[in-house]
Amino acid sequence: MLDNALYGILRIPEADGGDRAVEGGDQDVFTCGEADPSGQVAIGRRSYIDDILIGDSTFDGMCQKLERLMQACERWSLSISLPKSQFAMRQVDYLGHRISGEGVEAKPKNGDELSALAFPKTVKGIQSFLGSLNYYHRFIPDFAVHAAALYEVTQQDLDRAEADPSRLRAARQGFETLKSRLTHAPVLRHFDESKPTVVVIFANDWAIAAAVMQGDPVRQSAKCLRYCGY
Repeated sequence: MLDNALYGILRIPEADGGDRAVEGGDQDVFTCGEADPSGQVAIGRRSYIDDILIGDSTFDGMCQKLERLMQACERWSLSISLPKSQFAMRQVDYLGHRISGEGVEAKPKNGDELSALAFPKTVKGIQSFLGSLNYYHRFIPDFAVHAAALYEVTQQDLDRAEADPSRLRAARQGFETLKSRLTHAPVLRHFDESKPTVVVIFANDWAIAAAVMQGDPVRQSAKCLRYCGY
């Protein structure tokens, strides 16, 4: 695997026949409309952030992809910071995840703080908590099922909770469940085309959830439902 921070201005090479030649020096290929055929991209798609991660099931395969990446960087005048790069790693931490041959794990930077977090006293605090978990929702089984009660909490509920604790019973239970499930989130396995695939679906009146399974979980997804008057 290669984990790297990417910097630099992109120089668009002159197209055949000069039809799309760039005048005036460097410009950003991501905003100029330059074609980006998938066959000419080193990793099969265009990177939309300043970090690059490539990997393969074999060392030789990774080296081939790395060579293609270096050629693409040279073609587009991209610079790579070697001190921030890692090569041929068995696992890397990447954008809040730990990626290895075993699969993908959730590794939030503030995981310890999140697990020790007390129940919020404001609606904004609840929204902030849910927002921090949304990034990792695919690791949390039945995320929407347990988050639904939190989405329904109002400031009035919070203000009256001391006099009537039952108003927030479901929300508090969902809050603690979500924290626990993120702390003990399963490793999502890499999809294997050779293995049988099963999709497990759950639904109730307020949420739907699904999991792609190949013996172990590969991907989980969930969504809270909203009432529709039509």
